[in-house]
Amino acid sequence: MKKILSFFLVLFMATNLFAQTPNVTTTIENVTATEVMAAFEMNADCNGYRVYISTDEDMILWTGMMHCTEEVIVLNWGALYSSDTTHTFNDLVPGTEYKLYVLAFGTSDTVMLRTTVTTNTVGGSGTSIISIAVTNITSTSALVTCTPNEETARFNDFIIEQSSFAEIGADSVIAILKEDPNIHYVEYEWEWLTLNPGTAYYAVAIGQNADGVWGDITKVPFSTTPTAVVNYKNGDFNIYPNPAETSVKLEDIPSHGNLQVCDLQGKIIFEKTLDNSNMTIDLSNVAKGVYMVKISDGDNHQCMVKKLVVR
Repeated sequence: MKKILSFFLVLFMATNLFAQTPNVTTTIENVTATEVMAAFEMNADCNGYRVYISTDEDMILWTGMMHCTEEVIVLNWGALYSSDTTHTFNDLVPGTEYKLYVLAFGTSDTVMLRTTVTTNTVGGSGTSIISIAVTNITSTSALVTCTPNEETARFNDFIIEQSSFAEIGADSVIAILKEDPNIHYVEYEWEWLTLNPGTAYYAVAIGQNADGVWGDITKVPFSTTPTAVVNYKNGDFNIYPNPAETSVKLEDIPSHGNLQVCDLQGKIIFEKTLDNSNMTIDLSNVAKGVYMVKISDGDNHQCMVKKLVVR
């Protein structure tokens, strides 16, 4: 009889041992248009866990590109915890369904847990208006804060030199704004750090309402503090072909001074000290878009500007 009882006791203990499963209880504590805050509580069989959030479309994309499972994505990209905690997932898209993944680790196995959550929608049917404030201006930086009104569902923004704005025109600037992949949904603040001294800029933004209707462009002028007096004039040099694809030639440029190719945000993508009146610029690694070619004299007191389109 004792042998039978011992056998069933061992069997019971073994069954309980193999039945132990790591688990993490997920509680959604707060949801906004761009954030999800969740609390995570481990059970006694859980030694740790990783948390990750994704749309179904993005998860399918990444698992397909990397030829792996969801578990591998969460294991490599998820935030790691070894105790109960609260985690806030941010930079999410409003009105979007997400899966919150939890990969729980036990002594000998892992368990994948999933919770569905949808972010709040934003915007209305009225006119989208973006307010812009520019502060903390120095010779090379400025802090730009964009605040959408309640009708705005999404918006885009950047800064552009006023000379570039005049060169390409408002319609081109609006078209570039609308195609900008850097989309925002709530108040957004960014410090631009690579601006040119003594240069007049516009901070620009445009937004859509919930019906997909674009509002008017907001344009706020500001100028960086000067380190030298710079006089701009229309370019007197030749640039071709324009539009260009893989390379562009410059002719009749000064044989001294400095040449810069900048994007519309003022970021320098190419720079060279001039030593010849003709030169060729390789554009094979330059993204499609509108750029400004600037040539300044040796003292940086005069600058010639021309538009360059790369396609």
